[in-house]
Amino acid sequence: MKKLVFKTSLQCANCQAKVQDELNAIPGLHWRLDLSDADKKLYAEGDDIKAEKIIETIEDYGFDIELIDEE
Repeated sequence: MKKLVFKTSLQCANCQAKVQDELNAIPGLHWRLDLSDADKKLYAEGDDIKAEKIIETIEDYGFDIELIDEE
């Protein structure tokens, strides 16, 4: 299973609510957002997930996102 970690500019539950339906629509993606972390990290897991698709989804809503770790 592929694991990705992103640093984001999502700051609150309202920000999360804006992107969650689109993230949930990505096939095979399991994700969580840690709003208590200073970097507001988004953790993504899945067998066939692509960082580019997640980045595009978040950026389409006007938020910043950067891939910081990949396994």
